[in-house]
Amino acid sequence: MHRSNARRSARSALLIAMLLACCQPACSQWELPTRDSLERVYDPRVNSLEQLNCARHLAASWMLSTKALPYLERMDTLSTLLMADPDPAVRTIATQQRGQFHYMSGYQAKFRRDVPGAMMHFTKAREIFRSGRESSTEGTMADPLAILYRSVGEPREAIALLENAIPLLV
Repeated sequence: MHRSNARRSARSALLIAMLLACCQPACSQWELPTRDSLERVYDPRVNSLEQLNCARHLAASWMLSTKALPYLERMDTLSTLLMADPDPAVRTIATQQRGQFHYMSGYQAKFRRDVPGAMMHFTKAREIFRSGRESSTEGTMADPLAILYRSVGEPREAIALLENAIPLLV
């Protein structure tokens, strides 16, 4: 009996070690090595596409944390400002970044269990991506929206959303 418990403990320890080793790459995706360099050039007082892009990357690097919130707030303000720029190229990029703002804000709301807020942000992101004819990005929006629909007891909505996304992703 003692030997059986020792084997079980050894197997459990090995399994835990393997799981921890597998989780390391998943964790590191959020701890981008570029974060330090981005934080050095990030200046919330400057209104430019470069700063908007910098805020987007910083928010994405903290996407699963409330540390993303200041960068998301900056994305909100700056994308709105730049969407009114006289240069159509600036407006196009700012609009795409606005879609990213809503996408990441949707995840922030989802993790706070704010289902209406998450639905609003994900839906807005999907509309922006659709208007910009970014079909593959629009298609990726089906996943978080479908999960939310399923979580609120609307499995048919979730299935329909995923079925409609397939042509956008292929």
